[in-house]
Amino acid sequence: MHDQSLKRHRGQCSPSFAAMDVDYDVFLNHRGPDVKAGFISHLDEALRTVGLNPFLDKASLRKGHPAFSSIYDALEVAKIHVAVVSKGYAESKYCLTELVAMMRSGKPVIPVFYDVKPVDLRWLENGPFAKAFEKHKLKRTPEQVEEWRDALLKLTEITAICFRLSDYKGNEAKLKQEVVDVVLSFTCRVEAVPIEHHVVGVEEQMNACITTIKELMSGPTRFLGLVGMGGIGKTTLAKAIYNHFVGCKKFQAMSFLQVDHNPLSNMEEVGLSLLKRLQKQLLKDIFHVPHKNQGSYTHWFNKISCQGPILVVLDDLCRKSEFDQVILDMSLLAPGSCIIVTSRDRHILNEIGGQCNYFLHEVRPLGSDDSQELFNLHAFGNGKVPPKFKNLANDVSKACGGLPLALKVAGSSLSDKKSDEDLKGIWLEAVDALKEDANVMNVLRWSYNCLSKHEKKMFLDIACIFCGWWKDEAMEIWKSCKESSCCGYKTLHTSLGKLIDKSLIVIDLTKGKEQGGVLSMHGLLQELGRNVGIDDGSHIWVEGGTCGVEDINQGPKKVRALNFANGGEHELGFEYFTKLTNLHFLILDGCFLTGDPTIISKKLRCLRWRHMPMIQRPPILNLTNLISLDFSHSTKAASL
Repeated sequence: MHDQSLKRHRGQCSPSFAAMDVDYDVFLNHRGPDVKAGFISHLDEALRTVGLNPFLDKASLRKGHPAFSSIYDALEVAKIHVAVVSKGYAESKYCLTELVAMMRSGKPVIPVFYDVKPVDLRWLENGPFAKAFEKHKLKRTPEQVEEWRDALLKLTEITAICFRLSDYKGNEAKLKQEVVDVVLSFTCRVEAVPIEHHVVGVEEQMNACITTIKELMSGPTRFLGLVGMGGIGKTTLAKAIYNHFVGCKKFQAMSFLQVDHNPLSNMEEVGLSLLKRLQKQLLKDIFHVPHKNQGSYTHWFNKISCQGPILVVLDDLCRKSEFDQVILDMSLLAPGSCIIVTSRDRHILNEIGGQCNYFLHEVRPLGSDDSQELFNLHAFGNGKVPPKFKNLANDVSKACGGLPLALKVAGSSLSDKKSDEDLKGIWLEAVDALKEDANVMNVLRWSYNCLSKHEKKMFLDIACIFCGWWKDEAMEIWKSCKESSCCGYKTLHTSLGKLIDKSLIVIDLTKGKEQGGVLSMHGLLQELGRNVGIDDGSHIWVEGGTCGVEDINQGPKKVRALNFANGGEHELGFEYFTKLTNLHFLILDGCFLTGDPTIISKKLRCLRWRHMPMIQRPPILNLTNLISLDFSHSTKAASL
């Protein structure tokens, strides 16, 4: 190698390999006159026999490329380095300079001492290499000679394969197989991640994301964020994209890291063990380093650019710190690398994306046709629906709201329920059963449990009262609590923004922008909110003509919202509300009330009483904090 070439080794790894269209697995560092015609040629053949692509200097060079440039690029691309140290090895300046680069690359280096002892490399002044180094001292700078010396010393610290003619009795076949076995132990071929057999409605979104990665995103490192609510299919989409690139072999190394949070465990302990697991997996996937040899994670990550363009997926991220402790510095990644992160929190993805040019893809619910197909596949196996089940299957599929998780769970739970008795019983109850299914609700409840106190309260307010309302109207009602002592919102816009970022709330602007859009949420999330509100006694949603008295009597002072909109027409006395001293939101659609209305809590901010019975007089209220009053669709009510 020339002096100018050596300077390239001293600096950052050259990005020229990124443009190579040849993917070398093994770089064979050796002195040709000693071993090329015999052992190296046999080793090259053996490596190819097991499916690996070794680089063997001139035999592997591409026409039209400078010799050194191609060798250097091959060294950079190769995932495993084999240094065959023979008696004349130290005489070659090319072997020694390649060795320096190999030792600095951070990749696995396999020493093979071919009729040479490791101790010969430790005592260069007196051993068989002394004469060669004396010549180097006359022609090379002291710094360069010292680099070569250090590289040879470091090579002796690695567990090596030692071949002595007397030990192997000249049988190089045994040596060849031993080297191949060690190389294979380091070479982890990138495999597709497991994905369910039937994937529906993913291809269009996958193609859009792949196009974005390939064409629409500029900069040295590409970042793609996949955001959506729990169960929407973020992981499935990420796996589909990952497997596409496994097949294309566009990246030098790939790693799919699943965070897998356990909300029931101690968060500090989970964080530490999770971090170590992710770091170990990344080093194994990218550097092919066994866990026992990994050492300092920072040490290895600082060498990551030498691995060439890589693809890393971090699935189900819930804190930015998790990303920062795995991807220590995005600027260290080689040009052309790509990071894909899935999360329920848009804010986290925006924070990470701020470090580079990025694209955020919102994972959408399945359309009606895809929903029906996915449900049918899990419920009926082949997707064909018996005629007598068709209408009920449509109803259950529709109730899932395009949520893949719910479609799979509901379909699987009904897959063995095909009798006429099942049709008249279990299938008729399937929609209601879906709302109580633990597998679905536990995924959604985890998102709720991660919210702050104020975010939880706002989520329940929307689920039980404001879903379908104008955003600006709800905001004005919430603002009225801000300066009061009624447990109001101190960070109103921040709390709502976080609910949106976490994919729990959607602002639907298609129904009008003049009032900020409409507050919306997935039907199963709304069902979760209603269940949580009833369980903790703060938000009572009355269904099917029940009065909810039992729920309220358990803790009337906790009741913040009371909604009779779906309770059917029934008669109530105003004394019903006597103990509800913290009542903020009251929906009485269709109810008939008697008694003294002045006993309603002065904290009431919102009163909606649509379809008031025609014999009912609108109550005379003295509620100084009331912000929203709605007596619409009550034109036949008697006047005062």
